[in-house]
Amino acid sequence: MPQISRIYAKEDGNKNIMPLMLNVGKFQFIINSLIVVCFVVIGKHFISLWMGNEYINAYYGTLLVIIPGLFFNSLQIANTAIIVTKKVHIQAYIIIFIGILNMICSCFLSKRYGVLGACLSICIVYTVRTILYNFVYYKVMKIDIPYFIRKCYIKMMVPMILAIGSGILINIAIGVCTWFNVIVRASMVCLIYSILVILFGIDEEDRQNIRRVLSRNKNKE
Repeated sequence: MPQISRIYAKEDGNKNIMPLMLNVGKFQFIINSLIVVCFVVIGKHFISLWMGNEYINAYYGTLLVIIPGLFFNSLQIANTAIIVTKKVHIQAYIIIFIGILNMICSCFLSKRYGVLGACLSICIVYTVRTILYNFVYYKVMKIDIPYFIRKCYIKMMVPMILAIGSGILINIAIGVCTWFNVIVRASMVCLIYSILVILFGIDEEDRQNIRRVLSRNKNKE
């Protein structure tokens, strides 16, 4: 928040916030998408081994809940900028609307589809929340959200999709579902995803930031 406050204390704060928003948003997206990738690939096997096939719906329900957070969690810099620019009332209106919408959707979907219906309601409502927030950032705060979407969401989704495809092929190749195989699959997916992120997700500036952080931590030690 102090760093964001200093940015907005100067002229063109809405433009100058973008480098920080991208740097933080990319790495938040990387971490969250790794969770999503691993759960997509091995989540069903993990739940089957842990609780049995009768609880397999938990896999689909969990996916519905965590996927919207993949996009919303990358907006934390913009969320903090709302506070700094004293536009919290807009955030409050969105939260109230989302809460009401969630209750309405949950009543209808839960009655028809049970637990999966409740999870679907959360997925829909959280997706609407992300869209509304992006609309506020773009129209009210004048942040270049289309640019952020291209540089963060679209660019970082390439390694995520490729990693999921690789994970599916690994599942087909290994076949047998045991705890050891689940650990092997998770390790292979994490390694593949990391390589894909380095090759296709981050650019030279991001690599320099990583080296700078690692160098700083090494000097502290």
